[in-house]
Amino acid sequence: MFEAANDSNSISKQTEVIHQSTALYNYQRHAVSAERAFAQVKIARISMVGIVFAGCALFYVTILFFRRQQRQKKEMVRELLSSLNSSRRSLRQLEEECELLKHRQDVLSEKKKAEIARLKDVISEHEQRWQSISDEKREAAVLDSQLVRHLRKYAGGNKRMAPPTVSDWNELRDMFKHELPMAYAIMGGKETELTHNEQCVMILHLLKFSTNEIAILLDCSPQRVSNIKTQINIKLFGQKSASTLDNNIKRALKELCKKV
Repeated sequence: MFEAANDSNSISKQTEVIHQSTALYNYQRHAVSAERAFAQVKIARISMVGIVFAGCALFYVTILFFRRQQRQKKEMVRELLSSLNSSRRSLRQLEEECELLKHRQDVLSEKKKAEIARLKDVISEHEQRWQSISDEKREAAVLDSQLVRHLRKYAGGNKRMAPPTVSDWNELRDMFKHELPMAYAIMGGKETELTHNEQCVMILHLLKFSTNEIAILLDCSPQRVSNIKTQINIKLFGQKSASTLDNNIKRALKELCKKV
């Protein structure tokens, strides 16, 4: 019985040891689980703090970006308004300048019209007086005009005289047309068929310039002048020769005088 009691006591101790070991194991396991849960909670808290911080940072950056956008928009609107006002001021200035120029132009136009009217009256008066002068005196006046004298001096070799310009030729043609209409009428309205050089040669020939003088004025050879006279004779009188041009001109003048 003593041995049985000892065995029972031993078994009881072993059972208690087992229970203690089991309790210790369970405690350790619960402690590990608690530590893991605490670590997870700590990580969750850190993550939450990180998320909150990131959210706050994002919110702050968003606010800064929004304010920057607002400032840029305000600056753009301010610049647009400034540019618009500047353009409107420029427009008003241009409109005022246009009105001023228009007024000045109207005044200038009226002055020019008055000058034109006055010149027309003067020309009309001079033309009436000119018509009362004989053809011989009118021809002598044209031959003694400043332009013809200038051309004759240049053709005579006076190097101080400037060569004739396009304006000079136009003035000579107009003077010949208006002051010597009988001589101009020899062309019979065919002046449009004559080239510029042919018109110049014809007028200079009628103004008694020699072939050499005409060649100097037109800056060409005397032979070229003779060829041009031939072309004039063909176009105006239908004769292929320069030698008969003078006789044809005289005959045409007599016929015109008879008609008058």
